[in-house]
Amino acid sequence: VDPAEVRYALELLENQQTRSWHPALRDLLSHPEADVRRRALAILAEAGDREIAAHAKLLLRDPDIGVRTEAILYLSRELGLDPLQQIQELGNFEDFSIRAGMVAFLASPGPSRNIEAARAILEGMVRAESAAGARERAEAARLIALVPDAFLELLAALLRDKDVMVAR
Repeated sequence: VDPAEVRYALELLENQQTRSWHPALRDLLSHPEADVRRRALAILAEAGDREIAAHAKLLLRDPDIGVRTEAILYLSRELGLDPLQQIQELGNFEDFSIRAGMVAFLASPGPSRNIEAARAILEGMVRAESAAGARERAEAARLIALVPDAFLELLAALLRDKDVMVAR
């Protein structure tokens, strides 16, 4: 009930490196606080939870831009959803999520796969120094896991990143 306690619990979970979570974490996707919804979605997405796909699609229409951004990242990475189509339909996502969604879409197996185009976008994300640069570089590191052998040389730069969350 107390958002401060929920945030503290989420902070503890964010620092864990596990691929499974208590199913109650999924309930936080409907929490009244936007940052709780966003962080819960990010944790579940990091774990590759495919059971939240329907809920993530609903979160594309969330009033909070951060929640919408996490939803588009999850859906492009986990389901191969075309992020440009979603952005055209819904609009207003954080800039880095558009690039990350495109990399996830282009690197995924299927007819739209284009590793060279994905690499070009990913290289820009790895070099990002803007205000949101650390978040963009961290997302690049997550994306490399989609096709690690294709982007291995980019991983070395991220492992040396000055931001601990990026390197982790």
